[in-house]
Formats: sequence, C-alpha cells, structure tokens
Amino acid sequence: MLLKKVKVHNFKKFEDFSLEFNNDFSVIVGNNGTGKSTLLEAIHLALTGTINGRPIYYELSPYIFNRNIVKQFIEEVKIDNKKLPPEVVIELFFSESEDSDINELMGLENSESINTPGFKFTIKFNENFREEYQQYIDNDNFQHIPTEYYTVEWKSFAGATITTRSIPVKSHLIDSTTTSLATSSQKYIMKIISDVLDEKQKANLAVLYRSYKEKFGEHPNISSINEVLNKKKNLMLDDSRNLSISLDVSQKASWETAIAAFLDDIPFDFIGKGEQNVIKTTLAIGNRKPNRNLILIEEPESHLSFSNMRILLDKITKDCSDQQLIITTHSSYVLNKMSMENVILLGEERNGTLNELPQDTKEYFQKLPNYDTLRFILSKKVILVEGPADELIVQRAYYQKYKKLPLDDGIDIISVNGLSFKRFLDIAKLLHIDTVVVTDNDSDFEKNIIKKYKDYEVENIKFCYSRDNDLNTLEPQVLKCHSGNYEKLKVILGKPDKSEDELLHYMSNNKSEWALKVFLNKTIELNFPEYIYDAIQ
Repeated sequence: MLLKKVKVHNFKKFEDFSLEFNNDFSVIVGNNGTGKSTLLEAIHLALTGTINGRPIYYELSPYIFNRNIVKQFIEEVKIDNKKLPPEVVIELFFSESEDSDINELMGLENSESINTPGFKFTIKFNENFREEYQQYIDNDNFQHIPTEYYTVEWKSFAGATITTRSIPVKSHLIDSTTTSLATSSQKYIMKIISDVLDEKQKANLAVLYRSYKEKFGEHPNISSINEVLNKKKNLMLDDSRNLSISLDVSQKASWETAIAAFLDDIPFDFIGKGEQNVIKTTLAIGNRKPNRNLILIEEPESHLSFSNMRILLDKITKDCSDQQLIITTHSSYVLNKMSMENVILLGEERNGTLNELPQDTKEYFQKLPNYDTLRFILSKKVILVEGPADELIVQRAYYQKYKKLPLDDGIDIISVNGLSFKRFLDIAKLLHIDTVVVTDNDSDFEKNIIKKYKDYEVENIKFCYSRDNDLNTLEPQVLKCHSGNYEKLKVILGKPDKSEDELLHYMSNNKSEWALKVFLNKTIELNFPEYIYDAIQ
C-alpha cells in the first residue's frame, strides 16, 4: 500500500496544497521556507494525531492555522458574527489494495469525490462551545482563532469515524535537525523498539518488568523503610491503613517508559546526535512486521560525516524496498544518490518532479552523486562555466560592471565539467531554470556548440561563446582584449617583463592562479571578451 497523495488545507504555511507521490521513495527539496518540514509534520499528524512528539490536544494553538486564512476570517466575522471559525483539513489518499483493512477506508467522501481508500483528518470547531465562541468573537479586539473550542476528528473516505489505532499505516517521523530535550530521544527510540518487537515478545517483556517491580517491594531495605513509614500512622485520618512505598505495577507504568536503550553500555541520550539519528533511522526502516510503514526523515545528513552519510543512505536504499520513504534534504549527495526520478521540488515560483529527465541523465547523477545539483535546482538564475578560472573571471567582470558580485543579485555561478553541461541543461529545460552557459569553442564553435546543443535552444537557456575559432579558450581571449597594451594585465599577474607568448604560456599552465589574481584585484579595470559581457547582461 502506498500513500499516493496528500492534500493540506489551512495548516501553517499551506492554504491549499496538494502533492502526489508516485514512488516508494520520494526526495523533497526546496529552499528554506517552502514547507518541506511542514509537509512531513502534516502527514505524521494525520496518521498519529501527534505533533512535536505530543498529542495534538496538548499542542493545539492558533499558530497551526494559516495566517492568510486567519486574517480573512477575522475580517469576515466582523461583518457576519455567525461565521464559524476555519478548519484544518489533511486528506491522505492511498493506493488500492486487496487487504480488508484498507478496503474499509474506501469511499467517495473526499474533496475529489473519487472512490479510493483514504481518510480525512480535521481540526474543527466543537459545537458544544457555541455560546462561549459567540461571546469570544463579540469582542472586537480578538486576533487569534479560539483553539480552546476545537476538537479533532478522523473520518475514512467511507464516511466512518476512525481512530489512529484503526489506520493501517504506521508513521515514523525522524527529525535529524533537532536537538531533543533530555529523555525525549530515549523515549522515541524505545517506541521504535516496541514497534520492532512482536506481540509475544512485548507481552513477555511486560510480565518480566512487572515481576521485577514486585520484587522491589520485597527487598529488606524497602521493608525497613516501610516499617518507619507505618510508625507515622497517627498522621493519617485512618490509622488502620498501611503506608508504604513500592514501584507502580499498574498498566499505565509501561516498560517502554522505564526501560532504557544502551549502546556499548552508554545510555542512548548520551551518545552522539549522529549515532542517534542513524540508529533511529535504521531501526525504523528495519521493521519487517506486517504493518505498513511510512518513514518520514527530515534531513538525514544532519550531524553525520560524509562517510557515515554514505553508509546510512546505502542502508536506506537497500532496506526500504517494502516500505514507503519520504525524505527532505539540503544535500545534493542525498538527492543524487536516491535517484533523480524520486525528486520532488517545492518552491514559491517553481514546483515539479524530475522523473521526466532522460534516463541516462538520472543514472549519470546517481553514479556521480557529488555534483552540486541541488544548488543548481534551487537557483533563480545560473551561469554554468567550465572551470574555476572561468568562474573567477565571470565574477570579476560582473563586479567591475555592477560593483557587486552575481550572488548579490541572486545569480549563482557553478563550475562543472564541460561534459556535464548537457546533464544540467536537461534539468534547466525541465524546470525552466534561467541558465547561461559560458563555454570555450575548442577551435570549432559550429560543431562544439551550435550542433552539440541544438536540442537546448529554448527560451530559458542561453549560450555565450566566441565565434573566433583561433581563440579557442579563455586565456587567448583575454589576451586578445588587451592586444598591444598588456601593462595592466602584467601588473595584476606580477609578470612585468613577459612577452605576449610568455603571458599566454603562463596563463594556460596556471589557469586558476592567474584568474584568482585578476579576481582579487578590484582597483585596476580590465577588458573582457564580448561573450563574457554577454553572459552578465
């Protein structure tokens, strides 16, 4: 069974939001503030009824509602004081299954009126507080939704009221970005351990735990303490009763809250955050019980070294074959490693998936995952260059013209191997990313540029190059701009006595070195090739 779609209304950032999942793996990327964390939080809330690790009843506040919807409601209720407050609605649509418990969720009572399994989670006004609510809104100065008058409801698409226990999907939300309060991560790992155990193992553990607690009261030291307490009977209203201490053996004092997890004899809360996240993740995905699992992971790269992140991702891709996984990330390595076809982009101005990329491009990035594809995907405008020297010179030319660097205007310059241009251009073409390619003609611009990139002649992609085949790379291009007057260039490069041929030899054999000297010098103005000026327009 697969979570096929989520629809969110009036929850935090989302006024009305919908997202489809087409794969067992989904990697969600986007800039800060686009709603990646909120999306995972909404899915987990609908499946478990918890938020921030606590039941929603304790975490219900005016700030879970979308600001725009709240503002609109406050304006409208001033005109019509009979208007009811807005609701939070989260709908989860699942794929069809032969399982009877899934079929029980099948119905038409959803916002799309389609016959499919799923349910609707709603935070709604409780009619029992109608009188109190009316008194509240009669106050002209109210600014927040009165969440004290709200209730929570789950209903299947068949129209039946359900509970989180009857939802046939287990959700595990692993937030690697937060530093938990003391014992909270311990409690969470014990919850995962509980999920991993079968019913017989949990029952045996509960019985054993209860027997140890009962033995506590029989210990001689405890007996002597209880004798002292019973000598104080005269302080009680009924001195015929015995006062003693022991451990609570009632059902509410369960083993999950008392037993601690250890790693090499160190309590779980005292090991490193990276190790905590790895253990929580691997235990969650390693659950092979019949229950369906939806694993939600917030930035798995957090607190991990590069090598450990590689190990964790290998384990995730290997062990999650029978579970659905949704990951948010800021790491290009995670994005590439999990395969481009699984990537979902969230953004204010640009949304989409990368599953329509050519197959060879998807495989290229997966095999060479160190490419900074996420940086490219999230950029407003990109200038692609062939190497560090080109990157430095483009930035220096931009600074000389505008007295600021490209990033100050939201333009990112990314250096990639010339052979990788097409791979990045496939992404630019699909996602409509404004992209400029600055490239050498390599002595034949017709063959190496015009014919090579003919499939990328689209509005958002621009190629900047020289049509002079005799000037095949950046170095002779820069020298040509100063033909007959190399003094400024010689001063910057620290080569006052070099001839033109000697300068070319030096620059060609020390590409990054000469370009860095030019970049760092902000006082002497130089001339740059026309195709460089064209790129920075």
